[in-house]
Amino acid sequence: DFLHQDKEEHRRCVAACLVKGAYVVENDLNRRRMSGKELAPVWWENFGFHTVDVINDDVIDDNDQIVTGTIYEHETPPGGGEPRHPLSPRYVVAFRGTMTWHPKAFVDLYLDLQVLFNTLQDSQRFRLAKAAVQKLVDTIHKGTGVCDHAVGGRCIVWLVGHSLGASVALEVGRVMMTEQGYNLPTFLFNPPQVSPAPVINLLHPNEKAKRHLHARAPSSR
Repeated sequence: DFLHQDKEEHRRCVAACLVKGAYVVENDLNRRRMSGKELAPVWWENFGFHTVDVINDDVIDDNDQIVTGTIYEHETPPGGGEPRHPLSPRYVVAFRGTMTWHPKAFVDLYLDLQVLFNTLQDSQRFRLAKAAVQKLVDTIHKGTGVCDHAVGGRCIVWLVGHSLGASVALEVGRVMMTEQGYNLPTFLFNPPQVSPAPVINLLHPNEKAKRHLHARAPSSR
């Protein structure tokens, strides 16, 4: 069991598979793979996880949604099993990245631009992600879950993200730390480049426009 081994690369392997699962959940829904034909579960079941919720983002309205994240819980083996490793999670919140081949890829691509100009926190996707993590942490903290938020320095909630999802996970983790003091372990895979300078230069703007564009960029803040 990778989660019971004291090796960082093992934990990163599990995290990578769980975020892959978030991609495949949306892929299954988009291709209407249901009723036991889903391909996603293999990405988490092999590590003893099951899904407890998904995070959706509206494309047009509440009836037109895409899955942007998945919340997993690690199952306790029958009969108690091997004790959970101090560094292993009870819950993992995984955020997928940009799906360029998706029929609704424009939603992800627009958010990539928000990452570029440091406005991701203004997006609905960030707000929904933060709300989902907040709800999970509140449930544990208030004792309605099965264990405390932290025991002996162990944090039982991980955040995981790839590409655009890495930016979402990073922002959610930062806000949880600065606003509430929760230092959630965060695994980031291939986070997007955030410097807009190459794109700005390709546009050949005049000096006034260039100063305005750079003023909106993360590197200028």
